[in-house]
Amino acid sequence: MAEPRVMDIKDQPGFRSIAIICLLVLYVPVLILMIFSLNSGSLVTHWEGVTLGWYGSALLNEEFHAAAKNTLIISVTATIVSTICATLAAIGMTRVKPWRGLAAAFMVINLPLMVPEIITAVATLSF
Repeated sequence: MAEPRVMDIKDQPGFRSIAIICLLVLYVPVLILMIFSLNSGSLVTHWEGVTLGWYGSALLNEEFHAAAKNTLIISVTATIVSTICATLAAIGMTRVKPWRGLAAAFMVINLPLMVPEIITAVATLSF
């Protein structure tokens, strides 16, 4: 009997170059933004020197502190609630007898895993 052939994605032609291009598209803009955030001038087109003053003024801003506090409260609350709901749903879905809507329930539960975040974000903007 023949052994099953295992396909390795790295053996595909062009995989390495496509992976490098994807990583560059994702990370180069972030690196450029980090570099320009150190500019002491207020214009992006004219470099005046290196400073961390922008970060200092952001950290001393009271609105920044309030926003960070709200973000922390909301994220911790959402994490706790979603963990409890997901645990209860997992226990309930695995220990229940098969019923007519079980496949639909699995689909609704797995929907956030199947739909990319960008589609969800764009759809949310319309409301």
